[in-house]
This record gives sequence, C-alpha cells and structure tokens, in this order.
Amino acid sequence: MVPINSQIIAENVILIDADGNKVGLLPFQDAINSANKAELDLVQVSPKGSEPVVCKLLDYGKHISTMI
Repeated sequence: MVPINSQIIAENVILIDADGNKVGLLPFQDAINSANKAELDLVQVSPKGSEPVVCKLLDYGKHISTMI
C-alpha cells in the first residue's frame, strides 16, 4: 500500500498535479493544502526511501477501484 495524505513522511515533496504537470518542489504542508483545495488525495508515487519524495494529486479511491 502506498502512503497517502498524512501517511506521507517528508518535509518537502515534488508535486505532480492531477493533469500530470510537474508543479515543483513544495513544503509538504503546501502540497497537502493543494490536495485539500482540489478535493483530491496526495499520493506518494516515488519508491520508499527516494529523496525527494514525489507525490501526485488524484482521487485515490477511484484509482484503486479501477485496479480491481
């Protein structure tokens, strides 16, 4: 299971928006605020231990249901 929202442990993240565009390096709190504003989840897409952590904005529940 991948870390989402508050499960992500990072001071800064590279944020990818819901359209796949690279937003850039942001403080974690700014990234989670962007997710909340967009009514989406912040999902870690980089492998565990990667620096910096790469996260994408997406509807995680919808994403998981399409994988089943």
